[in-house]
Amino acid sequence: MKISLMLESQENLSWDALKRIAGQIDNTRIYGLFLSDHLFSVKGTSDSFGLPVWPAMTAISIWTHSLKFGPLVNSITFRHPAQVAKMGASLQTLSDGRLELGIGAGWYSGEHEMFGVKLPDTKERMELLEEYIQIIKGLWTVDDFSFEGHNYQIKNASMNPKPSTKIPLIVGGMASRTIEIATKLGDQWNGYYLEHDKLIKKLDLIRKLEEKYSKSIKKTIMIPFVIGDSNEEISNHLNNCNQVFSNLPTNIEEWQNLGFLGGTPPEIVDQIQKYKEIQIDHIILEHLNIENDSSLNNLKENVLIHV
Repeated sequence: MKISLMLESQENLSWDALKRIAGQIDNTRIYGLFLSDHLFSVKGTSDSFGLPVWPAMTAISIWTHSLKFGPLVNSITFRHPAQVAKMGASLQTLSDGRLELGIGAGWYSGEHEMFGVKLPDTKERMELLEEYIQIIKGLWTVDDFSFEGHNYQIKNASMNPKPSTKIPLIVGGMASRTIEIATKLGDQWNGYYLEHDKLIKKLDLIRKLEEKYSKSIKKTIMIPFVIGDSNEEISNHLNNCNQVFSNLPTNIEEWQNLGFLGGTPPEIVDQIQKYKEIQIDHIILEHLNIENDSSLNNLKENVLIHV
């Protein structure tokens, strides 16, 4: 079981905080550090500040030595696939092969309207996503690559240097069509904020699609976490997470019922075991209380040694 962290880049993440957290988890049992891709706070608060995902990932590649990293997920609405293919190949070389590229169809209408970026309807975004992935994979592997799609046309394009090793593609999203695209074209699927019964249904669909496409993909889930050695520590962590996203529970039982990791280290070890039992390969923990370094130390020292 792999355990990684995810940071909400748009919710008051500073360069100093990113560097501190990356350094704290590099060369540990934490597998990777993933960043969101947004132009504006998803809470809609104009006083929030944040970091652009691709420069931030470049910084991580320089600041760290073993940590995997990637966008969770790069929105297809913000950049042309050739740009992402070029940046991805370059960053993979810079980091000695530590990039894992998450791709998604985009969803937050507020930032698209604010910055004049078109957000197509769901059906069109699914079509764009499928073409986007094919173009990235083609540019990474084929010389004189051509592609004739409804949305993108590529003519005898070459991109060098190509990745020296394969860059895993993580396709994020909850819709059945997204899951099919992930299974057909990706290496991993990422879901988020799913209760166990709903997650199991998504996994059942993936297994049927794996049979259809005669391939297997990794299954990942992104969920928030809280940790503490006492009720007071757990409550404080919950409250701090709620300051970031006010729709999150402030009650640990409700938190756990939603499938989020939460409680004392032994409780979290047991919760991770349940994810293992339903064959989740990788849990990506949304780290919302970014000033709480003790929570990461507790996670590293008292949880990850047991999973």
